[in-house]
Amino acid sequence: MKICVYYTCGFPDIESSSKIFEAISEYADYIEVGIPFSDPIADGPVIQFSSQKALERGFKVKQAFPIIKKLSEKFPEKKFLIMTYYNIIFKDADEFLRKSKESGVWGLVIPDLPPGEDSEFENKVEKLDIKKVFFVSPTTPKKRIKIISKRTSGFIYYITVKGVTGERDELPEDIIKNIKVVRGFTNKEILAGFGISKAEQIKMFKNVADGVIIGSAIIRKVIESGDLNTAINRIKKFLEEAKSV
Repeated sequence: MKICVYYTCGFPDIESSSKIFEAISEYADYIEVGIPFSDPIADGPVIQFSSQKALERGFKVKQAFPIIKKLSEKFPEKKFLIMTYYNIIFKDADEFLRKSKESGVWGLVIPDLPPGEDSEFENKVEKLDIKKVFFVSPTTPKKRIKIISKRTSGFIYYITVKGVTGERDELPEDIIKNIKVVRGFTNKEILAGFGISKAEQIKMFKNVADGVIIGSAIIRKVIESGDLNTAINRIKKFLEEAKSV
């Protein structure tokens, strides 16, 4: 089963986040580089905290691209994605996509840009052979799942819970059934995210989804660690356990 890890670029500072991304890339199959945004719609308190701190310390979007380029060159077998909001991209989409392609970005995750909302932008993404990752939630109608599956060129991001990102002690009982419904509409990979933070939760998806997405649990280890080395060691231990499930 594949592991996708989200981490906020620029947290706790740009240099530290670069080192954390490198540690994550040793274990994860997909790496989501989060671009901080001041008004997110999908991020829970932990990711919001990390984004706010990064912005307070002067993070600029342009700082993410050299980090991704360095990572994609060091780990060519891994797939790097940018997760951000369309507000950041919209003001100069062509330049954003050009830098993404040059940096080795494999795919884009944009929570506030549903499939079909900006077909011109989607076409530009396709021409650059950058993958589009779209969301399916527990409340997505079957008719809509068909459309999302068709427009997705990367993997389907299945949202496991109603609400925002963040660790959960328990996940909904109907997750497995819901993912099987999505599976009936697509042959694309399905990765489950939101709320996953424990090995026993990862095991739930082993024979149903193609992978899981972990974010807040990783960021929390950085928040709760006293120094960068401790944080990196805790992240590596967690991801080693996750990969062994």
